[in-house]
Amino acid sequence: MATPRRLEVWRVSRASLVLNVQSDLLRIGTCVVVPLIQADSFKPVEGINPVLEVAGLRYLLMTQQLTAIRASDMRERVAYLPDAEGVVVKALGRLLTTT
Repeated sequence: MATPRRLEVWRVSRASLVLNVQSDLLRIGTCVVVPLIQADSFKPVEGINPVLEVAGLRYLLMTQQLTAIRASDMRERVAYLPDAEGVVVKALGRLLTTT
């Protein structure tokens, strides 16, 4: 299995995608990830749930569902989203701080 990189989207089951938000400097057997859901299936919270495009489809970043999973549970690399870094970091900051 390839080592998951930060800002890569991975399939963890047939229907579930996650965005790896953990630093590439850490190799600890787990990854901190944020689930992605189809954009039309949830009313987004401003500043917390930005829309990301993955393979031509719109997904919400479910920042409030931040979690850690085993790296071995990440089945298939789907996309790499380096251009989304700003909105991802902003959403994480909004969730974890008072800004």
